[in-house]
Amino acid sequence: MAIDAVYSSQWCRALETAELMALGAVVPAPWLNSFFRGRGDQVAITQAARERIAGWQGPGNMLLVTHQVNITALTGGGVSSGEMVVVRPQEDGFTVVGRLSVRRVIAQHPASRADIGDLVTRRPPPGFPDAGADTKY
Repeated sequence: MAIDAVYSSQWCRALETAELMALGAVVPAPWLNSFFRGRGDQVAITQAARERIAGWQGPGNMLLVTHQVNITALTGGGVSSGEMVVVRPQEDGFTVVGRLSVRRVIAQHPASRADIGDLVTRRPPPGFPDAGADTKY
């Protein structure tokens, strides 16, 4: 699947995930930031994301790295940790057309196992301060 643009929440965990996927330049996007526990305006963030997704005119696909609450608001359904949801814009929202598991991607791409495995198990990436600690961020 060709990826022409990668956008990510500005939160460090999402940015690191997008960067470790190595699919192209990552554009930090406030319209993908989490609004969990009132940290953002759910209505405004969700509307901005809907507009950006619906307006995508690229020749390929757009990859968004965001948070569970955002995905639920956009698709009406949940997502598991390390899971990707593939959607197709429709006139009245989005249709989920598939789901991908990070674990399945890791199995198919052995070179990425260490870095992506660290994301799945919530370990800081190599070189990150306190990389040996059980820090959760």
